Amino acid sequence: TGLNLGLVKSELYVGLDTDPLKLTGLADNYSQPASFLLGDGTALSFRDKGVDSAMCVFVAHHLDDDQLPELLAEVARTVDGKFFLVDPLRHPDPVSRFFWHFDRGRYPRTQPELESALQDFFDIEKVETFRHRHLLRFGLFLCSPKQSDPVAE
Repeated sequence: TGLNLGLVKSELYVGLDTDPLKLTGLADNYSQPASFLLGDGTALSFRDKGVDSAMCVFVAHHLDDDQLPELLAEVARTVDGKFFLVDPLRHPDPVSRFFWHFDRGRYPRTQPELESALQDFFDIEKVETFRHRHLLRFGLFLCSPKQSDPVAE
C-alpha cells in the first residue's frame, strides 16, 4: 500500500509484491526514485548483502509454515543492515478472533511463533507490540541477519 514509505529514507526504494494492481497504485503515488517489482519474496533476485535494509509489512500471515522460513532466509541472505517485520498477531480474545475471520491471511501467528521463526535467521534486537484503534494486536520486530561463522564455512 505504500503507507510506510514516509519512514524510508533511501536513495532507491524497491517495492516487491505479488499483486500487480498494488504495484501500479504504489508507483502512481510515489515520487522518489523507486522500482516496483512483481515478484515473490521467497526468491529474491538481489545479490547477497546487496540490500541496505528491508521491511515486510503485513506479509507473514499470508505465508504458510513452508513459505515463511523461505522468505526469512532470502531476506537474511540479501540484507546487509536491519530488517523490520510488522504483522498482526493471533490472540485468543474475541475481537481478534472476529477480525481474523475476515482477513485473507490464513496463517496468523502469535508473537512467540513469529519470534521463533525469526530466530533461525536473525538476531532480534527489539520487539514491540501495539494495538490499532484498540482492536487488533500487532508485532513489530527489529532484527539483524545472523552473522555466518567463518570457521563453520
